[in-house]
Amino acid sequence: MLRRVLQEIKGSTEPIDLNQLARNLKLERTVLDSMIEFWVRKGKLQDLQLEVAEAMACYSPSCGGSCSPTQCPHVGSMPRSFTIQLQE
Repeated sequence: MLRRVLQEIKGSTEPIDLNQLARNLKLERTVLDSMIEFWVRKGKLQDLQLEVAEAMACYSPSCGGSCSPTQCPHVGSMPRSFTIQLQE
C-alpha cells in the first residue's frame, strides 16, 4: 500500500486532495498522512510546507523570534503540498 500511495501521487497531473485520495485508497486520513510522512523521511517526497515554514522567521516583538514558524500566530500558513524527489 505504501508504494501505491507514492504511485498515486507520482501519477497525478494536478493537485491531489488528500481526503479524496484517502477515500479512493480506502484508508483513514491519519494512516495516509503517516504513509506520506514515511516517503518524506525516505526522501521520495518533499514537504514544501515544512521548507517554507523553516525559511520564514517570526520577527514579532511579542514572540521575541522564539516561536515555531509552524505555530506562530504572526506567520501565515500555506496549504500542505509535496513534490516528488527525482532520482539522480
